[in-house]
Amino acid sequence: MKKALVVIDYQNDFLSNKGKVAKRLGSELIASGQKISKKIQALIDQFHSKNNYVIFLMSDYNTQNYKGAFKEHRKKSPYGDTAFFGEWGYNLYELKAGDEDKFIVKKFFDGFYKTNFDQFLKKEGVIDLHFCGINTDVCVFHTAIGAMNRGYSVTVIKNATATITNHKNIFLNYLAKFAGVKIKNSKDYE
Repeated sequence: MKKALVVIDYQNDFLSNKGKVAKRLGSELIASGQKISKKIQALIDQFHSKNNYVIFLMSDYNTQNYKGAFKEHRKKSPYGDTAFFGEWGYNLYELKAGDEDKFIVKKFFDGFYKTNFDQFLKKEGVIDLHFCGINTDVCVFHTAIGAMNRGYSVTVIKNATATITNHKNIFLNYLAKFAGVKIKNSKDYE
């Protein structure tokens, strides 16, 4: 069974103290996301060593891409108009990607919505997805649900996800109890 590590939104604008989110919310709120970089890098290295896929879902949150109420909400969000494709804020934060790794640009919370993520997975025969990154209660949650809806086997790596809220465990419990998502820790991959 082909499997992939999916790293969600681990980008400078969201995690660097010089990024737009830190400037808007303060560095304290993004600290939990910064602390998981070594765990994520170890997972990347483990997946590489076993010739499994590593996929980076990278946000480009330009509010010009949105319409109506969602556009107005995103303009007011600390994450609105961040991580523009091609700019420093879009780049990976403290992670090293491999030459064969796949990068997919997403403009919405769910990494499947209006992207080629599903088509890539089907073409490559990947059916087992392992998620890490940020934010547990937004993009990780929505993409995990999107994967379950499409019939993938889904695991979220609890200690390799983080969020700026105190809702992480609520969302992980929901995924496990009501959506059939497996919840593991990074040590399960050693």
